[in-house]
Amino acid sequence: MPPLSLPHNLWETVKCDFKSLFPEDVFQMWFEPVVCLEASEDSITLGVPNDFAAIWINDNYLDLITQRLLKAVIAAEGPPYGKDELTALARHCTEQEVNAAKVERQVSKSAAALLLSSRIGERFDGLVTGASAKGTWVRIVRPATEGRVVRGFQGLDVGDRVRVELVHTDVERGFIDFVHSGAAA
Repeated sequence: MPPLSLPHNLWETVKCDFKSLFPEDVFQMWFEPVVCLEASEDSITLGVPNDFAAIWINDNYLDLITQRLLKAVIAAEGPPYGKDELTALARHCTEQEVNAAKVERQVSKSAAALLLSSRIGERFDGLVTGASAKGTWVRIVRPATEGRVVRGFQGLDVGDRVRVELVHTDVERGFIDFVHSGAAA
């Protein structure tokens, strides 16, 4: 993206904008006396009549001045990105966000599998959180994690309180496998 350059008459464009934005007395008091002392490729220096005006404008109008200067630059040069470029950039950002969420989910699942890997054979109370053709899932409380019921899942439905036994973990893949061992205690 090429840098936006600041035209010398930029401040005058913004002042015209402010003249229609503010009542005449406000414009005359705060903006009419302001002059552009210097404009370079990446900055603009404005001059004001006194320190009080500098402080007042800085405290009350700096955000508006900045926003209007950017608006004027973009209007003069056009936006730095076209619609197609913005669409591609947005698509890329969304894909990266989805990928980051997948990695975060995988790390969390692998950490849970590692935490439980030494507890094979232990029994836990849990709650069925999913039951479909893809599998039946149960969430245990301590430690708070979810795993798949690989045996004894027939007849289980979402919301059922169950007792499960941990039979297998795969840290690399983030898998936690349980078998249904009865109703919750």
